Amino acid sequence: MKDWLTKELETHPDFTVKGLKTWQTDDGGGYQGDLLYKGKKVAYFHQGGYGGEIEVRYENKEAEKAVTAYCETQDKIKSELIKGKEIEWDFSDEWLIPAVLERTELLKTVKRHCRKKTLAIKPEHKTGNWVEWKTPFSPEIKAKIIKERPEYATAVFANELI
Repeated sequence: MKDWLTKELETHPDFTVKGLKTWQTDDGGGYQGDLLYKGKKVAYFHQGGYGGEIEVRYENKEAEKAVTAYCETQDKIKSELIKGKEIEWDFSDEWLIPAVLERTELLKTVKRHCRKKTLAIKPEHKTGNWVEWKTPFSPEIKAKIIKERPEYATAVFANELI
């Protein structure tokens, strides 16, 4: 069983976000930025924060084709039951961009915590949960934690992944 951080790192790994700007709205908030594929800008995206779709402007037709081709390789998105039926949606940039944003923000938080602390994630921890020690990570600290708390022998130490 993989831990949530390893799964997040494996989610759409070739896609990143650059120049993200966010703001508050009455409906929660909006955002905009650039979507990069393997380090190269492929699109600008904008979500005004008032409902509706994400506006995506691709750099060129080749970029749009590359993102579309990638999305077609992904599993369909299953929604909750509506009138007793489960609905499936094709994976598209409407799903990709929020997933990449979520991963980016989560990893930023983990990296910030890893600077001065040791973070351990057990396989049963839910997304975003970890145990931390207020000491910088080192192999010696990891060995000491596992010796004192054997249940962390199967944990992933986030400091080693980030």
